[in-house]
Amino acid sequence: MQHIKYSMKKEKIDKTPLSFKHTMDKKSFKKLIRIYVYPFYVFLNNLLITKNKFKKFNPDLILKNQRGNDYASHRKRVNKNKKIRDSVILILGVGTGNDIESWLIYKPKKIICVDLFSYQNAWDELSHNFSKKYTTEIVFHQGLIEHMPFLDSDSIDIVASDAVFEHLQNLNDCLIEIKRVLKKGGVLYSTFGPLWYCYGGDHISGNDDIKNGFNHLILNKKEYLSYLDSFGEYNHDENDGRTWIKNNLFSYLKTSEYLELLQKHDLKKKHLTLILEPKVFVFKRDNNSIFNELSNSHSIENLFISGVSIIYEK
Repeated sequence: MQHIKYSMKKEKIDKTPLSFKHTMDKKSFKKLIRIYVYPFYVFLNNLLITKNKFKKFNPDLILKNQRGNDYASHRKRVNKNKKIRDSVILILGVGTGNDIESWLIYKPKKIICVDLFSYQNAWDELSHNFSKKYTTEIVFHQGLIEHMPFLDSDSIDIVASDAVFEHLQNLNDCLIEIKRVLKKGGVLYSTFGPLWYCYGGDHISGNDDIKNGFNHLILNKKEYLSYLDSFGEYNHDENDGRTWIKNNLFSYLKTSEYLELLQKHDLKKKHLTLILEPKVFVFKRDNNSIFNELSNSHSIENLFISGVSIIYEK
């Protein structure tokens, strides 16, 4: 039954359901927390965390979960370093295009999208829908990041990728091509993870239970394949981690190795965020002996660092 609230003047009736108002009040309260409280929490959190082993990476920010690791936050950060409006953006590993609109609202001049796989039906639908709302030109290509002959050198203002670098088998060659197409003063933005050596680094381990979060590092081949089969019938899908496993689409790099490659190509760091996986803290608490064995084979920071977000300038 709909509840109706009457105002002091009886001729004015507010017909908004109380349940909806309650929801809006909660949203407003959460928004205030995000704006005023969370930045203070992140500041204190970083003071504590950066005193330990993560300090060697010289991060600008460390997040203990995915809060703050969203499209909106990243686009704002990119826009502070390189104006998105009227720019030419290259999106790598665009998939079915979930991240495109987060760029479109900044009114870039052109967006060029590349992916290893073809999602033509999704691309056609996106092109049709976005043409009604935005004036930005959008072009899609199926191809390899390390070889993009359809792009001129020094033609791109912003190279962008979300959840892609962890899948590149030859990041070095990809960075050579990225640097070729970037304009001088252009920026490379990328957020990538989960990284292979962290909890769920294969994009599926631990989806069922925290105790299985490092199965990709612990189990032998036969046990691992059996574990993958336990998730049921497989169909190629960008949201099914087995798509990346079956195509061997992992870089198998550690955090330090990603950063060393970026430095090798003389790209200047503008921002670095490290994202820690909170489930690792639970796994360590409940499976301490197993975690200690893992840390003997893989450094502790690699077990904890789930993702990295970067902005580098050419």
